[in-house]
Amino acid sequence: MIITCTLLCSLGIFPERVFAQTTASESVPVPVKSADQVTSSDENQMFEKSNLSQSEIPEKPTEYLFQDIESPTLKSALNKLEKWQASMGQYVDDTGERLDRFFGDNQIDVTRKGSQLDILLPTTFYDNGKMTTGLNFRAQIDLPRTNRRWKIVLTSFEDSLYNDQSGQTAPNKPNTTSRAITGEEDKTTSVGARYMLFAKKDSFSHLGFGLKFTDIINPNPYARFRTRFKSKFSEKLSSRITNDVYLERSRGAAIDTQQVFDYQWQPKDLIRSQTSGVWWRERGDYLLNQKGIWYNIINPHRVHAYYVSGNWKMDNENVHFTDVSIGMNWREKLYKEWLFAELEPRAIWHEDNNFKTPDLSLMLQLEMRFYPNK
Repeated sequence: MIITCTLLCSLGIFPERVFAQTTASESVPVPVKSADQVTSSDENQMFEKSNLSQSEIPEKPTEYLFQDIESPTLKSALNKLEKWQASMGQYVDDTGERLDRFFGDNQIDVTRKGSQLDILLPTTFYDNGKMTTGLNFRAQIDLPRTNRRWKIVLTSFEDSLYNDQSGQTAPNKPNTTSRAITGEEDKTTSVGARYMLFAKKDSFSHLGFGLKFTDIINPNPYARFRTRFKSKFSEKLSSRITNDVYLERSRGAAIDTQQVFDYQWQPKDLIRSQTSGVWWRERGDYLLNQKGIWYNIINPHRVHAYYVSGNWKMDNENVHFTDVSIGMNWREKLYKEWLFAELEPRAIWHEDNNFKTPDLSLMLQLEMRFYPNK
C-alpha cells in the first residue's frame, strides 16, 4: 500500500477525495482485464492482441514514465528493485526449465519463450469509508519439450479477455472485469494444466484441468474445453468468439460464450463491444453482460480505457437487470516492461435500491512481472 501510494504521488494523480471501484483485477477479462488482461499464454498473445499499430503511435521521448527521472533516491530504489526482479525472474524460469525436463522429451536444443510470474497489489477505497487490499498472482510455466502443447498455470484469479498485449512500446490494456464463468464470487487459488489441441492463425482450442482451493481441506477439481475463432471483416473491424464448456465439482457444469467486436476508429483509438453469457446447469439461470469500451493510447507508456457495463440475470420466471456501471482505467508503464500502475474509479448502480444511489470506489494497483532477461 505504501509503495502504491508513493508511486501514485510521484505521478501526481493521488486523489484528495476517494471515489470509485468495485472490481479488482482479475483477466480479466481485463481488462483483464484488463487481466485480462494479465498474461501471457500463447493463445492470449495470439488472439487478444490489440489492433492498435505501434508504428502509428506518435513517438515520445520516453518509453516508460521513470526513464528520464533525475531523482537519485528513486534511481537507487529502481536499481535495487530491478536486481530483485531479475533474480526472481531467473528463479521462475529455472523452475520452469526443471519441470520441462521432467515432463518433456530428451530434446537438447529447444526454443524457450520463458516462464513468467505476475504479482498484482490492488487497494480499493469505497465511499462508505471501507478499504480492501489484496495480493493476486499468476504463474505460467513454459514447457517447450512437450511440443508446446502443455502449459502449467498457477493463479489466484481467472484470465481476463482485457489482458490484451499492446506490444513492447505501449502498456498493456487495462483489466476492467473478471471472466463470466468465475465472476467476483470466485476468489480462489487454482493450479492446473492446459493441453493445446490445435492452434492456427485465426483459431485455437485447448483442454484445461486442475484444482481450485477455497480451503486446503476441500479442493475443487475442474475441467474446461475452450475454443476461439477470430475474423477480420475489414482493415478496421474484427471480431472473435470464445466458447467454454466448464465443469467443476462445487457448482457443476456451465457453458460460457463471449463475442467481441473491435473497431479501429483511429490509430490511437480502439472501440470494443463485448457480450458475455454464461449458463449454469444446476442453478438453471443465465447471466448476461454487455460492455462498451473505448481504449485510447495517450503515449508509449500510458493508456486510458473508458467503459460502461450492464448485467442481466435470467431464469425460468423473470429477467432481472441487476446493475449498471461506468468507469475508467488509467494504466501506466512505470519502468521498462515489468512495472506497471493502474488507477480505476467506478460508479455502479444496483437494482436493490432501484438504481438511485451509486456505489463509488477507487482502485489503485501496482503490478510486477518476473521473467528472465531477454
